[in-house]
Amino acid sequence: MTKHCNKCNSTKRIEEFTKYKRSKDGLYSICKICKSKAERAWRTPEKTKQYNLKKDFDMSPEDY
Repeated sequence: MTKHCNKCNSTKRIEEFTKYKRSKDGLYSICKICKSKAERAWRTPEKTKQYNLKKDFDMSPEDY
């Protein structure tokens, strides 16, 4: 079986998609490769610092 990746616009086997219970078919709409690239891009050092400040001290970088 195959599924279409909404990020890279290619058709891939369903084994190349991660599971996602909220989806009708039980799979993410983007493939594993595109998902990992997006997560890596989101996890910049600045975003990580902002997240940790908010989580640990409930403060923004401006408050720091």
